[in-house]
Amino acid sequence: MHSTHIIDYFGNHYIKLCDLAPKHFQEYYDYQLQYGKRNQKTGERGALAPRTVRSHKNLIVNSLNQAIIDGILTSNPAQYVTVRGKRNKDYRKKEAFLTITEANEYLEFISQNYPRLLLTAYLGIYYGFRRSEMLGLTWDSVDFDSHKITINRTVVKVVTTVEKDRTKTKSSTRTLDLLQNVEKLLRKLQQEQAENKSFFGNTYHESPYILCWEDGKPYAPDYLSRAFIKAAKAYGRPELTLHKLRHSCASILFEMGWTPKEIQHWLGHADYYTTMNIYTHLSSETLSYKSADLNDSLTLIGCK
Repeated sequence: MHSTHIIDYFGNHYIKLCDLAPKHFQEYYDYQLQYGKRNQKTGERGALAPRTVRSHKNLIVNSLNQAIIDGILTSNPAQYVTVRGKRNKDYRKKEAFLTITEANEYLEFISQNYPRLLLTAYLGIYYGFRRSEMLGLTWDSVDFDSHKITINRTVVKVVTTVEKDRTKTKSSTRTLDLLQNVEKLLRKLQQEQAENKSFFGNTYHESPYILCWEDGKPYAPDYLSRAFIKAAKAYGRPELTLHKLRHSCASILFEMGWTPKEIQHWLGHADYYTTMNIYTHLSSETLSYKSADLNDSLTLIGCK
């Protein structure tokens, strides 16, 4: 199991054995201490225990020592690299909130590398839709004439996929403005689905759902979660799961000056306190960033 972590990490980073340096192992250990543990059901990543990561180090050091014996290497670059002895709580991942600038960069990355996920990414960042709400979208949820989109059903996964003609809570049922960029993507997708239906003919899976494969079969909930985990890792932000896009939406709306009450309706929060909890967390994060910016921007008179 330890070797799987090591092979996956260095394989994905395309680092040759002859190019390995101490910094590569320090980065690897720090990564494992923060993201090395993966929940098999949800795909969420968490911290590996320092003792486990030290086992990784022992395996690496011994393997490279063998490479020296075999004449492949002349020295062991991992020999003196230490696993930082912090507790797991010190490596807990921070909440992932994208700023407006970061969101645009993220959407550009998705557009170029994972185009199938682009509409879903927009729905997460622009609307803060839950996964179940995205999957529950049907074409009759979209009114192109009045430029509105309605959330009134969900698709969830317990043991099997379950379709529900209702939302998580009463307040989750809502009709919102159909934003221009999302409308363009929806119109393009509608045209593509019409072409796919013609191509597949009788084998086409008739379904009212917007998010589906070329043959019309709706996406499984687990597919979306796994796809976004993969994309986040490739983007270099493994903590940025699909649900974190909903958090980012709240962050961006706060950044744009929306009131908590407006955000509560937009996101479909059941109560005002849920929105305020996010607001409180964002406020503390924002203050930390602003204080850092203030420190960097001021010239300390008399300290030169």
